Amino acid sequence: MGAEWNILADVLGGVSFFRNDLENLVSSQYVKSGRPPWDLYWSNMNQALTQGIELNLASLITNHISARLGYTYLNTEDKKTGKQLTYKSGEKLFFEFVWQIPRIGLGINVDGRYIGKRYKDKENLNPLSEYALANISLTKNFTRVIQLYLRVDNIFNKKEVEDAYTIDGTELLGGLRLSYQRK
Repeated sequence: MGAEWNILADVLGGVSFFRNDLENLVSSQYVKSGRPPWDLYWSNMNQALTQGIELNLASLITNHISARLGYTYLNTEDKKTGKQLTYKSGEKLFFEFVWQIPRIGLGINVDGRYIGKRYKDKENLNPLSEYALANISLTKNFTRVIQLYLRVDNIFNKKEVEDAYTIDGTELLGGLRLSYQRK
């Protein structure tokens, strides 16, 4: 259940509440041995509960600058043990800042996320550290059809996030996008 409303003329707010009583939830667990990719094992738990709240704000700051902010609180429970579900963070935070400069065909995007504490074992004895990531991207439109982009993911070089083996330091990506629209 949720709602959205205009807090101010250029600010949209949203709140959502959720609760899921689950049966036969499939759960996963990583087993590290050597370098990634690691083994991933699946198991079935009888009953589980997930519930929480999501808060969102979006704002058009100027005609060319926008921002978004989101927060999620998540409470999980394995109903058999009363423990939290593995790899499910209790708190997540997201932000995005977008600046479009149409005069020169340039776009700048900065975004990031925070992932709070979670557990890697069913007994909740081994917590995983919280972490934060930030990314930046630039896009340059040369024509309606041609766009060049450059993106730096994980700009602060976060490494060794145990349950996210794809996060292993800063990544630099670039490319050329060609688009065709049929009239």
